Amino acid sequence: GYVAVNGDGTDDNLTRTALPYGDNLTIFTVIGLSGASLKGAWFKNGGGSTGIGVGVGSGTFESNGNNLIALIEGVAWLDSGDAMGTGRALAVVTYDVGITTFTLRLDGTEVYSSAAFGASHPTGGTLSICGYDTRYFADDIHMVGFYSRTLTVPEIEQIEAYLMAHW
Repeated sequence: GYVAVNGDGTDDNLTRTALPYGDNLTIFTVIGLSGASLKGAWFKNGGGSTGIGVGVGSGTFESNGNNLIALIEGVAWLDSGDAMGTGRALAVVTYDVGITTFTLRLDGTEVYSSAAFGASHPTGGTLSICGYDTRYFADDIHMVGFYSRTLTVPEIEQIEAYLMAHW
């Protein structure tokens, strides 16, 4: 899918009914970072204590920082420990239940991988872009793409190359 949003950090977001997914997923997000101390969710699929989220912060979406952060709601926060800097960034998150691996990629490079977590399947709720609850993002989201399967590394690299050439 394609979407463009400029969030104010307090209540601007787009919502839809949560997307269903099985045990595998791939999420692409192209964002614009105007500063190196930001917080908030770019994408959250699910409601309440279920679902998967991706954003920026330090440890969580709730603390200012510059790290790529993923959330397995009700299970764990995953901090890449990798500062994104400013300008355009391409973040990719994959989960593969077959090998129980959660992977974060930033601008074409894997920056985090963990085999210690299970997926948190949405039980309804919403697909929120640019924040939810109190975890709003104050900057530009250029594109969000969602696949209900884990793409192969060559598939991810092909999409990354296309997106990086066009943004």
